[in-house]
Amino acid sequence: MAEAQTSPSDSPDWRGNATLERHGNIAELIIDGAYTNKKKLNPTPPHMFPQMYELIREFDADDDLNVLIMRGAGDDAFSVGGDLRRVSELRESESDVLERYFKPFTEPLSPYVIRMGLWRLDIQKPVIAAVQGYCLGAGFILVGQHADLVVCGPDAQFGLTEIAYGMGTAAGARANVGRHIPFRVAMKMVLTARSIGAEEALRTGLVNEVVAKDKVVSTAWEWAEQIAAMPPIAIRAEKRNLKRSLDMPYRELMELTEPAGVLTHMSADVKEGMQAFLEKRPAKFQGK
Repeated sequence: MAEAQTSPSDSPDWRGNATLERHGNIAELIIDGAYTNKKKLNPTPPHMFPQMYELIREFDADDDLNVLIMRGAGDDAFSVGGDLRRVSELRESESDVLERYFKPFTEPLSPYVIRMGLWRLDIQKPVIAAVQGYCLGAGFILVGQHADLVVCGPDAQFGLTEIAYGMGTAAGARANVGRHIPFRVAMKMVLTARSIGAEEALRTGLVNEVVAKDKVVSTAWEWAEQIAAMPPIAIRAEKRNLKRSLDMPYRELMELTEPAGVLTHMSADVKEGMQAFLEKRPAKFQGK
């Protein structure tokens, strides 16, 4: 996408926004940040974290929405992460941070606490990330923490670069990376601030598919439409079970998931699915 001749991002006051767009039962979370060196790199200033937190919660609570696509505005980057030019907006005294961390309902909420809340969200519905260009720092954590499926272009770069600036941990979000890609690959990324390209991301299982740059968003939409056509109750149950299988002993997992399976099989969507199969027509699932 060509850069517009005039853009609010051209102004030094432009700080960017996250938006949620609804398209039927599919929603898009769009990270729309500033231009950097004439490229739309979508850095995430402090105010964008509570925006994303609230928008994701809004999506997950809306019964009319079944799938979320996350992407960056433009085609230069998903997001290069936190906007270091505005890092001073997050600076607070140690006592203030600790007070608000251990008393999370203190008003106003600490930006640090809000950002950790974003990483801790347990999204119940499927999330697809469409990654073009850079996906670094907080952008990479957002993908690693919340995306269930990832499609990227050949120019994608994934990395955790904050350690080079003295930052770390991110409420356990970096530790979570090691659950999705081989341990030593994660360690090298985290400890050296090294990024990896699309092919290595595919080889290590960080992404599901690498497609032509101009096909990234359309591929994410194809996946979203396929998933959105499935019974919502069953889809959410399967996501929950698969996520919990990562760190739960088998016996405990079976005890947890078997009752959910019984309830799913009693849903109206199951009856509709079987009837549609017998009548050789598309099923019309309603999440009931």
